[in-house]
Amino acid sequence: MTEVADETVVEMAYRWADIEDEMKNWVRHLGKPNEEPVGRGIAEALSHAFRVEAMVVESDVDIDGDVYFSYGYRILFDVEDRKARAAAQAVRDEADRMLAKVIATAFSGVTHSVEVRVVSIGTPAQGQVCGRPGQPPPKRHIDVSDVPADKPDSNVPLTQRDQYWLTPIEVPFYDALRETGLVFAVQPWVQGTDSRFRLDFLVFYDGGMVAVELDGHETHRSKEQRMRDAKRDRWFAARKVRTLRWTGSEVTRNPQECVRELLEIVRGRQSRV
Repeated sequence: MTEVADETVVEMAYRWADIEDEMKNWVRHLGKPNEEPVGRGIAEALSHAFRVEAMVVESDVDIDGDVYFSYGYRILFDVEDRKARAAAQAVRDEADRMLAKVIATAFSGVTHSVEVRVVSIGTPAQGQVCGRPGQPPPKRHIDVSDVPADKPDSNVPLTQRDQYWLTPIEVPFYDALRETGLVFAVQPWVQGTDSRFRLDFLVFYDGGMVAVELDGHETHRSKEQRMRDAKRDRWFAARKVRTLRWTGSEVTRNPQECVRELLEIVRGRQSRV
């Protein structure tokens, strides 16, 4: 990174507090009775972020050898906190339309992007951390990243629920799980010892977690896949995270019953790992 780029990122980090203040003044009435001004609503949503980072997101070199940088903010919300997850979605919805405009006004002539991530509060910083009130949160024992991905290539039909693309057996479980009011991550990546795991769901409760895997016949019938599943289960068990598995037929037949079994564990009616 050149000295100029480095100075720009430091300036962005310094100016983030001004951007948050400006959001409170960015009042856009929607013409509906009792509608909260959007700018103030996004300012409230931003307050739920546990960390904001300013960073160079990409660079390019022209034919003359001059380097061009593109800058951005990464806004991180706690995957385990219900309000933070809702706030992250609110920021996602408005980032391109409004938040980016405020940033562009503050830094005229510099291209910016806004990236919203829902992750563990122990996720390491990747850019210049913006000054914000409060102490940095403690690192959790598991690093979770719950960032909705684009629709993947799949041999099975996928259905969109909120910002997620779900398989046929994930859809009824997701719908039933939403009715419980629990805080949960969908298709999260979890950083293991020497690799990353992708779960179907991770449910949070009272400082604990329950990993949920829905085993479709086609994807879990091979010996290699069963060995990978067992290794993953052992890794979670060593960190006192219980793994629950249901077959596709169990979920399809009665997703509410599967979720009730999960609730019994969350509420302490069954032994935990």
